[in-house]
Amino acid sequence: MPYREPFDFNALLTFFAARAIPPVEQVTGDEYSRSMSLMGAPARVSITDDDGALTCRIVADVPLPLIDIAEKIKRLFDLDALPEEISDGLGRDAGLAPIVARSPGLRLPGAWDPFEKAVRAIVGQQISVAAATTVMGKIAQQFGTESPYGLLFPGPEQLSVLTEDALPMPKRRATALRDLARAVR
Repeated sequence: MPYREPFDFNALLTFFAARAIPPVEQVTGDEYSRSMSLMGAPARVSITDDDGALTCRIVADVPLPLIDIAEKIKRLFDLDALPEEISDGLGRDAGLAPIVARSPGLRLPGAWDPFEKAVRAIVGQQISVAAATTVMGKIAQQFGTESPYGLLFPGPEQLSVLTEDALPMPKRRATALRDLARAVR
């Protein structure tokens, strides 16, 4: 999957590594990987940088619509960004210009799935990144589904039965997760 230069893949990996949902997502060396489900079929995707394009390896037992996976990867790695336009625009601000010059190719990290992103937003309220990542891992382990390709992050169906005391978080936050899952379901 091609991208526009400059592209700071390592900055994205650093961001994702700090927030990887154990054991759903992993960042090792120069690779991001995760288990996933698409149209009810489990799979594993691994992504590396190959000088001008991301190389994506998908392992599944059944054919999957690659366009759907490509859209998720584009969103996750902000591949539609126009780095020159962004740098030009931000570079006009006196306060931002030195930061833009120091960090070319930064992208806005995305999320694999909108529901997963919403769960992250609720879980991450008023706690550290490390604490939120721990809770996200507990959610995955307690409500996720094991597959031949690793643990799948739970969907709205699984989290719609969440009880207020099921996770180490305030009851209002657990209720918000359950209500979100029910609304999405």
